[in-house]
Amino acid sequence: MVVSLEGDAFARLYPREYYAKFVSQGMRPDGRVLTQERPISIVRDVVAGADCSALVKLGRATALAGIKLEVASPDDERPGEGSIIVQVELPPMCSASSRPGLVSPRAARLTEELGGLAESGALCDLAQLTHPGGRSVWVAYCDVYVLDADGSLSDVCLLATLAALQALRLPALEPEGAGGAAAPAPHDTPEGPAAPRALRLEPPLTPLTCGVFGGALVVDPTAEEEALMDALVCLRVNGDGQLAGVSKLGGSGLGREHLATAHMAAMRRHSALQGP
Repeated sequence: MVVSLEGDAFARLYPREYYAKFVSQGMRPDGRVLTQERPISIVRDVVAGADCSALVKLGRATALAGIKLEVASPDDERPGEGSIIVQVELPPMCSASSRPGLVSPRAARLTEELGGLAESGALCDLAQLTHPGGRSVWVAYCDVYVLDADGSLSDVCLLATLAALQALRLPALEPEGAGGAAAPAPHDTPEGPAAPRALRLEPPLTPLTCGVFGGALVVDPTAEEEALMDALVCLRVNGDGQLAGVSKLGGSGLGREHLATAHMAAMRRHSALQGP
């Protein structure tokens, strides 16, 4: 017990030195090797009041995404597309650094990051959110709540958003009138049940947050590890395993060798999520 208490005290007083002792042996305080990610679990349709939802856990890091649909008129600048509007919340319960009544800079950054991906069509083809007649579109409001902010928030929030979109079913719409927008059709019509339509995500992006500590690459860091990193980035790979984007989250960024290793780790996560 004395040794454990001394170790805890050393970790609090000298966190970098404590962490460096593990990294020098290719390990981390939680028992993982440096390039090992945490287990991922995904559960869909967990919120009864949403049109669809998903709960994603990445180790202890947890995010809940819920989507509500609305019928709207198309935007004049993008008439052939619907829209996905993402809002990320970091409530006070998710971490000691979150405060009630204040907009978290991390929440603002995540909202901007996911909103940009949604607007660009990187999450799904926004043309799928249009009604065949062209005068109506779907707007999908996606609210993401971080329940435990234990690192790699870009990963867990994007995975939750994508999992919710995979569970989304667009209700059939009644035919558009001469001058108005369409409306959701009743569940049963004279011709038979109105079939909802799933979105095509072919296949979705896969994110992976990586950091660099003392020249060593650290995959999927926890919140405590992120605070110690010299550099922190989030990679995204597409369905072909190609690098689709890199977001710099802090520090100097990754060198070519570290970027190649991180890309390989992201491809492994992508393969594991897609299954055999």
